[in-house]
Amino acid sequence: MTRINSYYLSEIDKIPLLTLEEEKALATKAFSGDKSTQKKLTSKRLSAKLQQVSDFLQISLLK
Repeated sequence: MTRINSYYLSEIDKIPLLTLEEEKALATKAFSGDKSTQKKLTSKRLSAKLQQVSDFLQISLLK
C-alpha cells in the first residue's frame, strides 16, 4: 500500500462512527426531506464503509 493510501485510511479511522440512536435520528430527518441531514448521513455511512475497508486491508496485510 502506498504512503498516501495509508495516510488516507488512517485519517478515515479518526472520524467517529454514529451510534444507533444518532443514525436513527438522522435517518428520520433525512427521510423527511432535510437535504443537509441526507448529506451528513451519506457522509457518515461512507466513512463507516471506508473504515471497514481499512480494517480489512490491515488484516489482509498481516497474513
